[in-house]
Amino acid sequence: MAPHSYPSELSGTLALRDGTTVPVRPIRPEDEALVTRFVNGLSQHSRYQRFLNQMK
Repeated sequence: MAPHSYPSELSGTLALRDGTTVPVRPIRPEDEALVTRFVNGLSQHSRYQRFLNQMK
């Protein structure tokens, strides 16, 4: 898959209330497996709450 680059203004850091900073960036095609694993790990109720729809 061809690499996708994003403008630097779409990436950065976010400061949490406790002062911790976390990196943020747009999702990329190579993140597909991680997103799939995350969604599959949600309970049925959590998936409904997140997507406002029943998903299999």
